[in-house]
Amino acid sequence: MKMMMRALFSTVTALLALCCILVAMLSSCESRQESASSPIPVSGGVEVADTITYNVYIRPSNPQDDFEVQCISRLDDQKLIDMIFTSIYSNGIKAYDYFDHREYTLDEIKSREVENPGYSRDNISLIQFTERWIYNDSVPSFTKQVLKIHVAYGVRDENDIVVANRPGLVIDMKN
Repeated sequence: MKMMMRALFSTVTALLALCCILVAMLSSCESRQESASSPIPVSGGVEVADTITYNVYIRPSNPQDDFEVQCISRLDDQKLIDMIFTSIYSNGIKAYDYFDHREYTLDEIKSREVENPGYSRDNISLIQFTERWIYNDSVPSFTKQVLKIHVAYGVRDENDIVVANRPGLVIDMKN
């Protein structure tokens, strides 16, 4: 009888501990949801992200990855890159250093492009976008406002696979 009572007590104790853990987990999820910011109404919709940052490979990180190649097959990557640099050289768009946010001069950008093969336009593989997102459910439409563009240069191995991305220019689209 004593062994039966001990087993029952151990089972009840284990179940009670499990219930306490579940309650703690559920209450922590609720507090995170309550602290999340609500969408902000703006002209033309609701702001669902005042800032969101994500990477887009504009050239395949692995040329053997058919899915990745297909995903960007309709992108004219060279035209995009040339337009970005034309905006910097001709249209006064400012470019900054990734690490210290110092504004580059046009001569510094030109010099880096010409003198350092690692910073050739041919090596640009990734663009990181920082955007503001607005959703309008009455239309429905989704608007993305690009705030910054970060150009990254791919470092490839002997199999032409990007193994790292070297930070490049940060272009502030708000100026």
